[in-house]
Amino acid sequence: MTSERSPSHVKQDVEWLYAFDFYCNAFVPLFVLLYVVQFFLLPLVLGTSLLSMGFSNTLYAAAFGYVSISSSGNISGLCLQFCRVSFGLGWNASRIVAYIYFEI
Repeated sequence: MTSERSPSHVKQDVEWLYAFDFYCNAFVPLFVLLYVVQFFLLPLVLGTSLLSMGFSNTLYAAAFGYVSISSSGNISGLCLQFCRVSFGLGWNASRIVAYIYFEI
């Protein structure tokens, strides 16, 4: 193998600031929704009512939906399936995460 470059060769690399910006655009909304907003709404989302479960699961679906939009551009399948499964099984995402954080 030779180390010569062809005249049509273009050096391709991603600027690290662009990669960091993409990372921040995907992570910061997730962090704000699932940590900051959820912290202030804990009395509401940790309840046992259907309204609490719906609000909690909608919060998680919105957060993960934003991440899926920023990475792949497809939101409908992931969020819709999450909402169907969580309501069908009676899962409250905030209660599950709070249990994992504080009980284990």
